Amino acid sequence: MQLQAEKWIDAPPGAVADLLCDLRRRPEWAVGSARLEAAAGATGAVGDRYTEHLSHDSIKIQLAGEVLEAGPERFGWVGKSDSVHFDRTLLLTPEGRGTRVAASYGVEFKSLALALMEKRIRPILESMLASDLDALERLAKAP
Repeated sequence: MQLQAEKWIDAPPGAVADLLCDLRRRPEWAVGSARLEAAAGATGAVGDRYTEHLSHDSIKIQLAGEVLEAGPERFGWVGKSDSVHFDRTLLLTPEGRGTRVAASYGVEFKSLALALMEKRIRPILESMLASDLDALERLAKAP
């Protein structure tokens, strides 16, 4: 399943990029990311690995993640568990005095039970993606 959303953020691309580069700050903007543990020495660079603990309602998933792209205009990560694979790509484009953020999230269910519930899960994930962009905007605009 592919999800896409765009949002114009009233903040320069550098402010948005700083948030995306800092793995420790992901739980501040990524809805459902309850905790992220970066591997020793990880700085958010390509190839850095981490463990992300996702939690939404009664669903709890632990993902083994890796940074695939690390800016300054394109950011990408992949997270995998036995039941689901997530990939996230965010593209930053300067626009006026702010930044256009285009987000693409891919979700592949490895569990038959989750795959059968895809139609029910899609609106939840779409709402979470929109909330991610709203949180990025709030944090990027903060002093």
